[in-house]
Amino acid sequence: MSWKRLRKNYSVDEILNLIPGAVIVHRNWEVLYANDAAAQLYGVETAEDLLRTSVSDLMEGQSTGIIAKTIPTLPFGQTFSLTFKLNRRNGTSVTVESHSAAFPTEEGPAIMVLMRARNRKHSDRSMALITEVASRTGSSYFEELTRSLCRHLGLTGSVLAALPEGRDPSTLETLRIVSFFHKGQPGADSEIPVKGTIAERVIKDGFCLVADAQQQPDSYPCLEKQGLRSAAGMILRDTSGSPTGLLIVYSDEPMEDPEFVFSILKLISVRAAAELERKQARLKLEKSERNSRVLRERAADGIFVLDS
Repeated sequence: MSWKRLRKNYSVDEILNLIPGAVIVHRNWEVLYANDAAAQLYGVETAEDLLRTSVSDLMEGQSTGIIAKTIPTLPFGQTFSLTFKLNRRNGTSVTVESHSAAFPTEEGPAIMVLMRARNRKHSDRSMALITEVASRTGSSYFEELTRSLCRHLGLTGSVLAALPEGRDPSTLETLRIVSFFHKGQPGADSEIPVKGTIAERVIKDGFCLVADAQQQPDSYPCLEKQGLRSAAGMILRDTSGSPTGLLIVYSDEPMEDPEFVFSILKLISVRAAAELERKQARLKLEKSERNSRVLRERAADGIFVLDS
């Protein structure tokens, strides 16, 4: 459906109420619009109860000062993110993650804000995962990474695979496994096929996020034929931007919170890519040293190294 047809069939209010989060629009701190999710977040009965109220009244601490100094300096459309404590109208409070952007109107700049209550459980799980793998390096890092992803995200399996240097990933038939964890046990496979698997989708698009394959019949046969319901993955890149590996997680159940799973993958992908680049550099150095040693051993004449 085109945007023109969407606007014809649905009002802006109906569209904004489909967004999985609270949305408010304010100008000079006065609320001009709020969707139903905003009413629930602010602890009022209806969205109309928020209109013409001040956004700053329920914000705790220095948040209003930070916003007042930051938002006017942003170009239209650029996002400003802030986590703050919201004192709700019903007497309770909640920590909120917000993303604000300014846009022009005939009466002057207005601010659109997307907000969601911060999930403490998510924060605890993220911290536990990062803590478990933080002190690991080398092979033990990769083993702990795939294990911790399954454990803390409640997933069936996790795969970290390496891409050969200088090869176009789209031409690969198999991938070399660096670490593999499946149903509570380290995997034994050394290679996995590319064609007909979720790895093929990740290589093609650079990422993949499937919350429940059964909600899109025939769209993900690569999952269905393996008895899987959900998956997420992304390409890992080295410091020069070249693809070096794939990080993929999957489950035989629908993902409870696909956005959180994908955010965790993005969070740890930088460290995983760095460790993978370090591992490949070490393997390259070891190969070079072996070749040099073989050359010296097979040389018919003596080899002298002169230090000038």
